[in-house]
Amino acid sequence: MNAKIEVREIRLSLLIEETLIMKDAGYRLVQIGCTSLAAGSVEHANTLELFYSYDKNYDLVNLKVLIGKNAEIPSISGIYPAAYLYENEIHDLFGVFIKGMSLDFKGNLYKTAIPCPLNPDFQQKMRYIIAGFERE
Repeated sequence: MNAKIEVREIRLSLLIEETLIMKDAGYRLVQIGCTSLAAGSVEHANTLELFYSYDKNYDLVNLKVLIGKNAEIPSISGIYPAAYLYENEIHDLFGVFIKGMSLDFKGNLYKTAIPCPLNPDFQQKMRYIIAGFERE
């Protein structure tokens, strides 16, 4: 078996189109992951990285999308119904607004002490608070 792992960086505007291509080609949704690039570089301090991972016959294709911290993204739950859970998680933890989710928990999937604890703005504020400075 020669499984392949591929990463394709796409623009946000192509997310639905590329997702439909994956669905039509017979790929299943494996996961949607999100991470903040704030700790990686000043250039990407306000950038979130989304990975949409798909599998077919052990070949893994990852669609990588970079977005701003306050970006609005389209839901893929109309194409892959199980995506609603990942999308609600990303909304609750990172504060990403996801338009058109098939099932929207409206910020109540997770109960957190503070809203959107993994949003880059919050992380930056915590660094200042820990260091003894308050950010304006």
